[in-house]
Amino acid sequence: MSEPTDILAALAQVLESRKGGDPDASYVSRLFHKGQDAILKKIGEEATEVVMASKAQAPAQVVVDTDHHLADATLAALDAADRIVLLTQLDVPTLRGTQQALALFARLGYPEGKVLVVGNRVGSRARLTQADAEQVLGRRLALALPNDFDRCAAATVTGQFLQRGGRHHPLAAAMERLAALVSAPAAPVVPAAAPPRSRLARLFARP
Repeated sequence: MSEPTDILAALAQVLESRKGGDPDASYVSRLFHKGQDAILKKIGEEATEVVMASKAQAPAQVVVDTDHHLADATLAALDAADRIVLLTQLDVPTLRGTQQALALFARLGYPEGKVLVVGNRVGSRARLTQADAEQVLGRRLALALPNDFDRCAAATVTGQFLQRGGRHHPLAAAMERLAALVSAPAAPVVPAAAPPRSRLARLFARP
């Protein structure tokens, strides 16, 4: 069986499994629940998007979600990238990994402005503050994405766009700002303010 046929067969199995499913838990089940008209309307929408996208011979931006380990393909993508978005959560293990990634990028000779460090799931539940993270990394975060588990879960499980419910929602607005930052020319990195040396700084300091 050829690869395209494998993909279509797998897709058919997924669609069949959604029949009779919970409309509140699956977008595809919701379409089946609404009936043929809703399904055909959705197919028409997607077909229109494909036709419109085909007009662009060379897209303005290409986004690549690389592997976390440094395989040859990952390094090639990083070398070729105009901008690198480095996501970090505000906890000790993740910030240590972010420190190591920034050090690696420096050894690879990447300009500082090529790398955008973005705080992910920033909010009252984060173990450290944004100021703590900036002190540890020695640079300001380019952006802080707010923590919105329910909205992210809906986007992942049911295929809902983050912008659904309003572009002014904090997470949707932050994602739009991130897209604008990635599209803009690289700007100089703003160093973090240097507060008195704290226990947190000593925790992340190299021996």
